Amino acid sequence: MTDSVAIVPARERATHEVQARLIIDGQQRLTTLQLLLSALRELCSEAGAEDLEKRLLRLTCNEDADAAG
Repeated sequence: MTDSVAIVPARERATHEVQARLIIDGQQRLTTLQLLLSALRELCSEAGAEDLEKRLLRLTCNEDADAAG
């Protein structure tokens, strides 16, 4: 069962396309969901389900992660 997650806008607006937000409540639920999606992505990779793997990659990894340093 998942419960609600409380977020608020960050004080300073990020320069990225997506506005930064602060998580007030629900960090553990979001972390658990992230780990579950990452594990599913790895299973898809091993099973050769490339289309689903790519979709899950978009949900679990930032495209510009390397650029952030």
